[in-house]
Amino acid sequence: MGMGLEDLASYVESMLTEMAREKVGLLLGVSSEIQSMENKLRFLKDYFADADRRVIADESVRDWVAQLKQIMYGATDIIDLCQHEAMERGPSATRVVRRFTPLLFCIRNPSVAHDIGSRIKALNQRLDAIMERSAAFNFLSRRDMDHGGEVHTSHPYNFKTSGELDRSDVVGEKIEEATEALVAEIIKTRNEVNNDIAVVAIVGVCGIGKTTLAQKVFNDEAIQGEFDKKIWLSINKHFNKADLLRTAITQAGGDSCPTNDEMDMLVDILADALAGKKVLLVMDDVWYPTAWECVLKKPFFNAAARGSRVLITTRREDVARRMRAQHPCHRVDKLGPEDAWSLMKKQIMGNNTHETELDELKDIGLQIIANCGGLPLAIKVMGGVLSVRHVQRPDWMRVLNDFIPSCELPEVINHSVYLSYEDLAPCLKQCFLHYSLLPTNAVFYENDIVGMWISEGFIHGNSHDYWRDSEDLGSEYYRELILRNLIEPDARDEALVAHNGDMYGYLSSRKFYQLSLESKELESDMLVWSLVQEQTSLRTLVSIGQIKLKPGDSLMAFPSPRTLHIESTNAAVLVESLCQLKHLRYLSVAHTDVSSLPENINTMKFLQHINLQGCESFEKLPDSIIKLEQLRYLNLNDTGINVIPRGFCILTNLSKLYGFPAYMDGNWCSLEELWPLSRLKEIELKGLDNVAAGLFAESASLYQMRLSYLKLECSTRVGGGGLVIEGRSVFQDEENQRIEAVFDELHPPQRLSTLVIQGYFGLQLPVWMRTEDRLECLVVLTMEDLACCTQLPCCLSQLPYLEVLKIQRAPAISCVGPEFLGVSEHHDQTAIMFPRLHELVFSGMVKWEEWVWEKQLNAMPALEELLVDNCKLRSFPPGLAFRARALRRLVVTAAQNLNSLDSFASVVELDVYFSPTLTSIANLHQLQKLTIIFCPKLEKLIGVPAIRRLVLEDYDMETLPRYLQDVGNLSLLQLDCSLELLTSIAMGQPGPEWKKYSHVKHVEAYAHDGDNQREWYVLYTKDPYKFETNINQRSSKLAAVGKGEDKLIGKEAEQLLGIDSSSDSAVFFTTTVSEDNSELVGIENPCQSIIKLLTHGDEEELKMVSICGTGGLGKTTVAHAVYRKIANEFKYNFFVDMPRNLDIKVIIGTICAEVGCPRPKFEECGVQQLVDRLKIFFEGKRYLIVFDGLWTTSVWDQILPALKDNRHGSRIIITTRNVSIAEHVGGLYRLPLLSCDDSNMLFFRRTLFGSKDDCPSQFRELSEKMLSRCGQLPLAITVITDLLPKDRVLEEWQKVCDSIERGNGMENIRRVLKHSYDDLPPDLQRCLLCLSIFPEGYEIGRDSLVQRWMAEDLIRGKHGQNLQELGESYFSELVNSNMIQPIEFDGSGRDLVYRVPVTTLDLIVDLSIRENFVTILPSLQRTDLPSEVQRLSLRGSNNKHELKAIKNIDQVSSLSLFNGAGLMQPLSKFQGLQVLHLQKCDSVKNEGDSVKNERDSVKNEGVSVKNEGDSVKNEDLNGLESLDKLRYLVLGSSHITEIPKMIGKLRHLQILDLTATRVKELPSSIGKLTKLRRLLINRSTEVPDKIIGKLEALEELVGIDISKSPNILQEIGTMPELRVLSIALWSWDEHHTTLLSQIICKLAMKKLRHLSICSCCLLDLKPDLKPDLQPVLQLEKLEIQGSIFEKLPTWINGLTHLRSLSIEIYSLENNALEVLGELELLFLSLVAKRTSGEKLVIMTNKFCTLETFLLFSRATAIEFEQGAMEKLQRLKLTLQASLTKTDHLGLDTLSSLEHVQVEIICISATDGDVKVAEAAIRSMIGNNPRKPRLEMKRIVEGYMEEDKKKESECEIEVEDEDQEALRMTKPEEQTVTA
Repeated sequence: MGMGLEDLASYVESMLTEMAREKVGLLLGVSSEIQSMENKLRFLKDYFADADRRVIADESVRDWVAQLKQIMYGATDIIDLCQHEAMERGPSATRVVRRFTPLLFCIRNPSVAHDIGSRIKALNQRLDAIMERSAAFNFLSRRDMDHGGEVHTSHPYNFKTSGELDRSDVVGEKIEEATEALVAEIIKTRNEVNNDIAVVAIVGVCGIGKTTLAQKVFNDEAIQGEFDKKIWLSINKHFNKADLLRTAITQAGGDSCPTNDEMDMLVDILADALAGKKVLLVMDDVWYPTAWECVLKKPFFNAAARGSRVLITTRREDVARRMRAQHPCHRVDKLGPEDAWSLMKKQIMGNNTHETELDELKDIGLQIIANCGGLPLAIKVMGGVLSVRHVQRPDWMRVLNDFIPSCELPEVINHSVYLSYEDLAPCLKQCFLHYSLLPTNAVFYENDIVGMWISEGFIHGNSHDYWRDSEDLGSEYYRELILRNLIEPDARDEALVAHNGDMYGYLSSRKFYQLSLESKELESDMLVWSLVQEQTSLRTLVSIGQIKLKPGDSLMAFPSPRTLHIESTNAAVLVESLCQLKHLRYLSVAHTDVSSLPENINTMKFLQHINLQGCESFEKLPDSIIKLEQLRYLNLNDTGINVIPRGFCILTNLSKLYGFPAYMDGNWCSLEELWPLSRLKEIELKGLDNVAAGLFAESASLYQMRLSYLKLECSTRVGGGGLVIEGRSVFQDEENQRIEAVFDELHPPQRLSTLVIQGYFGLQLPVWMRTEDRLECLVVLTMEDLACCTQLPCCLSQLPYLEVLKIQRAPAISCVGPEFLGVSEHHDQTAIMFPRLHELVFSGMVKWEEWVWEKQLNAMPALEELLVDNCKLRSFPPGLAFRARALRRLVVTAAQNLNSLDSFASVVELDVYFSPTLTSIANLHQLQKLTIIFCPKLEKLIGVPAIRRLVLEDYDMETLPRYLQDVGNLSLLQLDCSLELLTSIAMGQPGPEWKKYSHVKHVEAYAHDGDNQREWYVLYTKDPYKFETNINQRSSKLAAVGKGEDKLIGKEAEQLLGIDSSSDSAVFFTTTVSEDNSELVGIENPCQSIIKLLTHGDEEELKMVSICGTGGLGKTTVAHAVYRKIANEFKYNFFVDMPRNLDIKVIIGTICAEVGCPRPKFEECGVQQLVDRLKIFFEGKRYLIVFDGLWTTSVWDQILPALKDNRHGSRIIITTRNVSIAEHVGGLYRLPLLSCDDSNMLFFRRTLFGSKDDCPSQFRELSEKMLSRCGQLPLAITVITDLLPKDRVLEEWQKVCDSIERGNGMENIRRVLKHSYDDLPPDLQRCLLCLSIFPEGYEIGRDSLVQRWMAEDLIRGKHGQNLQELGESYFSELVNSNMIQPIEFDGSGRDLVYRVPVTTLDLIVDLSIRENFVTILPSLQRTDLPSEVQRLSLRGSNNKHELKAIKNIDQVSSLSLFNGAGLMQPLSKFQGLQVLHLQKCDSVKNEGDSVKNERDSVKNEGVSVKNEGDSVKNEDLNGLESLDKLRYLVLGSSHITEIPKMIGKLRHLQILDLTATRVKELPSSIGKLTKLRRLLINRSTEVPDKIIGKLEALEELVGIDISKSPNILQEIGTMPELRVLSIALWSWDEHHTTLLSQIICKLAMKKLRHLSICSCCLLDLKPDLKPDLQPVLQLEKLEIQGSIFEKLPTWINGLTHLRSLSIEIYSLENNALEVLGELELLFLSLVAKRTSGEKLVIMTNKFCTLETFLLFSRATAIEFEQGAMEKLQRLKLTLQASLTKTDHLGLDTLSSLEHVQVEIICISATDGDVKVAEAAIRSMIGNNPRKPRLEMKRIVEGYMEEDKKKESECEIEVEDEDQEALRMTKPEEQTVTA
């Protein structure tokens, strides 16, 4: 690493020569020393080439070279010190003639002169020792090497390849596709291509598989029949011309060759052999064109028949170009992970190695493969290394940790890599080696790399060449290395590239000149700076990642670094000592926390490169920066720098300047500083909209510079959606004219090659872009955010060298007309427009509808790639398909109106994304790769005979498209679809999709599961047939989990079942179990359901059921009960308990022993052997196995292969507390909580009373109190009843009850629940702990809790992940695990109000306090406060002194008040608050609200409706506006009537909930809350005009009364992000009808999906407005309260996207139920005031998706037919006992029912009537096989009659009342049309 040996010696030699010329040696008294050193270096230099060859293989040579470099580095340090001393003396000192004159200045200082002389003598003495050692190596001189001397190298230079294909090298589908593409290219017919002899090239880096691909083509069947002769020549670098011709003659079947090397004779013989034959010539590993041009071309072209082909493989693209290979060359891709794993396995597998053994180590194998970079050669080498190791995890880990193995690599890879290195010029070698210094996981751009090369002294520009400096030369080197496709060789010893854990050992053991370190974000992986400071010889330091610093750490330990590149968030501390680095040339602190540079930075005289990009807090450059005379590169992009120091123009050596701010200071403009910077090659100017006039822009004089790259940038006026940002869409004429004048004066020089214009808002582009000769050298043009330009300039088409044109976001352009192609009155018809353009991009032109280009206009003949994105283009112009015949890749994205893609004859690759109207793709005859993503209407794919790969992604597809059957040549179909469609595909041949894909050679189909986009899969190969899928399993989403719960009913039940749960180290088998079920409660229904799952369907198929539930729920007991019932049906049956962390080998071995499976000695066999034996044993046998307590999927995956292929009616049951494990295994059955009745039965049965009825009232009250703490968990009930006394002493029972209240005696329950807690992922654990903030019995709202989690940063998704959706999934996970339990329904189809069970709450409160997650005051568990309080929960009358004792009150992030707690401290002291919850209220009664709506409004936000007295008042909110970090604010006191007027200062506020306050009016400053996403207010709260519309980020608006101001409704209509809207209509005016309709439609066209309207008027969406209401049809939730429809509106059936509906109907009939039954509703709330007298029937096959049904009805009869509502889980019925017949409801037929609530209205009914109804309902629920939970209550019992009246009289009376109420409604209030 570092500077190359030869180049470094040349540099030092030239320095010494210059010193001698200046007679410096005489002045210093060391002239003989200098001459001696120069002679020695000149002598040694002759042997450097041989030393450089041997340094890789010979460690002693490597050490010798390192010492020599150390001497030369010392010499360069000396000259640097002299130069620095000279520059310190000022400009006059440096204006001396000669280069080494600075030494003369040093001589004037005797002490400096003595120091320099001493150093030179010391270096010379060390050089003597080097000379002596060199003799021992017998180095060859350069002359000896040139004349064929023996080269000391281990590399075989005669390695040759042949055309014979090794099939073991062929893996994956990519090589098959590449082969097909190349074969098709080679054998094209005359009609398709010029049939002359053509050259085809395969290009790629060393080891990537070029030869294998060429061999595959060479041996292809199609090739065999196409060519008369095939010749394979291995060219290599050092080929012999005569030998090459002889080999060709032999393979061509020519006459015998002469023994001499007469070239003309050999050429003639080869020509005779090829004469008239169609020949395929393969030239493998071509290094230079000479093998073709000087040897083979003449006989091949003169003799071979037309249609012959030459296929070459080469590492260098320039070689392919010089051989005139067809463009583009074929590039070989790296192997993907799976293909690479297959290749590696082929290298390892032998007679004694099974594939299954290797697959067990796949995780390590893939890590090794990742280090190979996807290169087949490297993978094969590592496979060879592993093949001699044991197939065991420790051995493979050693290979992984020491990736370059201690053994020598095979010669083939050493030779292959070294040849690429050897072929480089010396100047390129050192640059090439520098790559090994750069960390692989960091991004380095060309400017970074070239800057490092220059600072290291690798590149020396020509000072006499004005147009070509060091940066230009570095860019040439950079492109040369890319062109050669080089990869990095191993790092040399003088440099270290270290990653994380391996760095410390190396740093402490050796000294380095170059150091590259990469560390992770974890504190344990941080770079410890003190270790780095020990490396005092450093010349280069590259550090990526976090740095662990301590006081005193600095850069002062490094005396001579040239390069410093740091990317760390805490780099600012190090920058303070930056000026100590006197030798530094290169400084990059990009994307760090650096906010300033030292004021004395001018002392760093050599500094050439400064990169500050991304330092967002950096606002001001030091004034002294203008004294850095050597500065060549400065990058200020993405910083806060908006001003530059006056005098910037002094930096005349600047070559590249980025992010230069244009600004005005009075009559001075920063652009004036630019004109002296004539050496600038690249410049980016920003803020050009700040320039006051064109006169100031003219002063920049850009046209006088050497610019090749220019970027001109204004502040953008175009938003992310491609439209002009609202508020910036109206430009004054003077603004347009001013920016046009500014840009007109910024015309660049004619030699400019790259131009970027961004944010320009002139009406027409600058005049110099509209003039033909101004940009004649332009190659790349990019224009972004053209806010006002309506057309593109015409002269672009005539730019002779333009290759890339990108137009991005130009919202004013609607047509790209003929002028774009240069068509005018004087247009030359023969001219070719855009003659060299090969890439064209039109993106974000959102109004673009038409592209005019007729066939006769000749344009874009070289266009290869076209991208069209986000437009309204209807069709592509005919001229494009007809003229752009080189077009190979076409990408079309979000083309909203495009119907078809047709007749692109040359397109090879087509990508079409998100084009909703596209119906046809046709006549693309060369198309090979097609990607289609979300194009739902595409029906036709024809005329694509060459297609090989099709990628299809659409998660809404219900079936595979029919056009697949018409595509006959597909090699690969890659499909991403829904789980439902994948399930259908997984059925294989019997399935409905088989015919559509069975003809495809290879199919890969995937469906996502949560974050994993490809969790589910189907893999199909046609030949040889292979079909693989995991769709029948359920994949794990969470981490592996553990087991350790107590069984269902405590110790007694464990003894009953023969289980000892105290043991954690054994596998238990139960073959006989006691039949005593006397204490088992609530298991009958679960047992029946599980047995039904086990017996349903194919009896011979292996079936599995996974019983899932939280700890203590009784999974083991239920599994045992099922086992007892069915075990006798199976010959083999056993019950396996699986303790956590038990060795899988022990588990399988014990199973083998139990069933009698023969096996070898346990200690001598592996897991796979045991599995294989067990699989053989179970063949043909029927068994029942219960795996109790499965704690990880990996254990299951290892056991499953022994069980899964059984087709003899075997059954498997597993129990687990983790849902993801159950889903992974399959057959998920969620074990429900005990019902209330069963909980009571179990509790009282275990007491001395035996039953609830026999329990005295005093004891019953205490019992119910204790039972409430059990959360319906059987284990909790058992533990508590075990604590109860066995006598009737009330005081003793009271003591137990009090003890339980304090949590005593509940340790067993906590232990079980703690295991469930430990099973949760860390994010979910934090979210659960957050619930400890709320007091016992608190009712929690789902949405408000998720928002709180987000505000507290508890949800940490991946980049781009929707945190709201992730939070909702977390909430569902906690509900599914019974950590949170639902209480009642809401209008969204989800459970509304939830509580944390007391047992769970006790656990999480304890954990929260232990982990200092939440601090609760007053505290019952600790007397001292933690040193740092994070979250504070105040409850009841807390102690004021406790609150004052909090030391970090200004850092508390969350504050919540409950149960009348007072604040005690001003809010202004809580400056760190992100969450503030001041909510303690009763039901707030608003005028006009019904009691139900009041209650819903309060509960909708998670507010407890218990009134324990409000404690928060208006005055408590003083200082609220100062809480700058606040994100979440809930105010819930009825004493709050106003909020601070300056609440708009809370700039980060996202959630504001005022639902439960009596706030009268919102302050106007609320419009400043630009980040507010959720606003919930009370319906009585006034909202001023022109406030709501400013909240552009608002997603949810609830509780606003729009009837008070039509303007508010208009403001709501402008909200771009609004998803949820809940409004009230208490008064209405007919002329507002149209406005409401328009606003709702406008919002629905954006993002509105949930709409709730509460109105006392009759709201009706009239059919005649249906065309205007099309957007409303997108609604997913519609809720209309208070407005009663006469009948079901006819427009309801058009709401096809509706999933939740709440509606009130006066008259309900069966035909309305049929209409509703066709919708795909999940939730339905239906209020029917009366019926027509007919029985309401819920029919079979209706409401197929409904999960929740709320029905309020006065029907005389209701019936659920058998099979109706098959997915219904929750049902709430409100019936009138005096009217409704309850004996035939059919509740027993609802097959999925889980929870039933019944409210019986007692009006006009007797007590007997009500009891009859209750009994009938209980009977039906009891007969329901699901045994759903039943809650039943009576309504208005006070209106029951003693004597039963006639039902008809009651009904007539009720109907009369309703009709009278309707007549009293005002006519204008009866109908409202929205």
